[in-house]
Amino acid sequence: LLHLGRPIMAAKAFRGWRHSWLSREAIAFVVSAAACGVALAAPSTVTAAVGAAVAVVAAFASAKLYMLPARPSWDSAWTVVAFVASGLATGGALHAVLRDGDGALVSAIGVVVAVAAHVANLVRLRSSSELERRGTWTLVVGPLRPWFVLRLVSACVAVAALALGAPVAALVAVVITELTGRWLFYVSVVPYSIPGAFFRGRI
Repeated sequence: LLHLGRPIMAAKAFRGWRHSWLSREAIAFVVSAAACGVALAAPSTVTAAVGAAVAVVAAFASAKLYMLPARPSWDSAWTVVAFVASGLATGGALHAVLRDGDGALVSAIGVVVAVAAHVANLVRLRSSSELERRGTWTLVVGPLRPWFVLRLVSACVAVAALALGAPVAALVAVVITELTGRWLFYVSVVPYSIPGAFFRGRI
């Protein structure tokens, strides 16, 4: 809500669900919050499964917002994989803290998949002849390398902590690796400079 240009008009974000991923994301996150609330109030296999499924849909909708031809490092299925995996990593880690370790395996899988998606996307971009694509790789292995290394190290710490039954330490490490990953996602993108590139490949 707070990142909208005019938060007071936020209700209008729900109107364009037929054609806008922003509207679909807004609806999905509202439904997800409600479903998760029900799962917490009335825990069962069914409510947990419904809450998890809706949360995955919300993460998918959020990822689709960033898959723009004008942002080549974002315009990939790896973005969807990373967003969904991040949700599993953070949600599982938080659940492990609240439920005495339950959810640790889900969190560990999420961490590994999220980092693997990041690396796979970088490899995809590295082999491109386009400056905008290869530029993301150059930034991450160059001036942004310390932050990328931090993400890798914190991911390893998170998985180790989850395996050793230290959910609080794991949650802290998961938050660090996901915040670092999301920051790199934003600062390492190299957009096409031509205005019409926003619709590149779609017109």
